Amino acid sequence: MDLQYVNFFAVAVLAAVIGVTLIVVHLSQRKLRAELTQLREELALWQKAGLHAPRAVAAAEPDARPSQAQGAPMAPAPQPLSEEQIRERLQQAAGAGEAPERYRHVVTLADKGLAPEEIARVLQVSSAEAQQLVRLAEVGRKKS
Repeated sequence: MDLQYVNFFAVAVLAAVIGVTLIVVHLSQRKLRAELTQLREELALWQKAGLHAPRAVAAAEPDARPSQAQGAPMAPAPQPLSEEQIRERLQQAAGAGEAPERYRHVVTLADKGLAPEEIARVLQVSSAEAQQLVRLAEVGRKKS
């Protein structure tokens, strides 16, 4: 075999490897851009709500919130609502045109599979309030 043919095949293989590498890099960048856009939108939503961006649930420590033993006053738990009151509140919110921000956050977090206790920790509300908001979300889903 002539040296000229060997060089040609070596250059062709090198060009093919470079082409495949460029395609893989392009596809991964496109995927990362989509994820980045989604994360930016979520961060903007959290900032609009006046809250800090949520920490990863696995990284959040259960003792990160101040407890009563540390002297932090706890807000009284809200009274449970009846189905009638829940429906009435949902209808009032629907009449306003847009669901309250906290309710939308609860719906999003519940859809991601978080338990009411985890939602309470992320949104910095009481467990009872988080459970009521999750119930509201369930009633809202049934209604629509």
